[in-house]
Amino acid sequence: MAGGVPVVSYEGDALARDGMRCFRCGLLVPAGPRNCLHRLAERQGGPDTLDNRITLCGWGNNLRGADGETWCHGWVHQNGRAAREAGWIISQHDVRTPGQVPVAHHELGLVYLTADGRMLPEGLVVAWSVGGHLPLTEGDVANMQAERGAYRVWDAG
Repeated sequence: MAGGVPVVSYEGDALARDGMRCFRCGLLVPAGPRNCLHRLAERQGGPDTLDNRITLCGWGNNLRGADGETWCHGWVHQNGRAAREAGWIISQHDVRTPGQVPVAHHELGLVYLTADGRMLPEGLVVAWSVGGHLPLTEGDVANMQAERGAYRVWDAG
C-alpha cells in the first residue's frame, strides 16, 4: 500500500496471460522486474492495464544484461517505427485505446488484448461501432445486439 491506497500491478497477470513467453520471439521469460512493457508509455498517458502490457524478453529502456544485449525489450525501444507497426508500442498521438490496437504475437499473429486479461485473435470477432472497433467474444456480441441492436458483426478472418 502506498499512502493507504492499495497498489495494483498487472505485471504478474500479463506474464501469466502470455504464458511467461516473449510476445515478439516466444522465448521463455523469467519473472522479474522490467519484463513487461507498457505499449503506450505511462508518461504519455498510458494506463496500467492488461490491454496495455505485454511480456518481452530482455531488459527495458536500453538497460543491458550481462552479455550487453537488450533482447526484444530493447529492440522495441530502439526500433520505434517497426514496433508501432507491430503494435508492440503505441504512439501517444494514436486516438485508439490499447485494447483497440492489434499487437503481433509470436505464435498467434495479430491479437487484441482486453483489460480483463483476454487475448483475442484478430480474426475471431470484430464489431464496429460509431466510436471505432472493439475486440469482442461471440457472447459479448450477442449481448450487445440484444441490448442495442446497433452493431454490424462479421468474421474478420
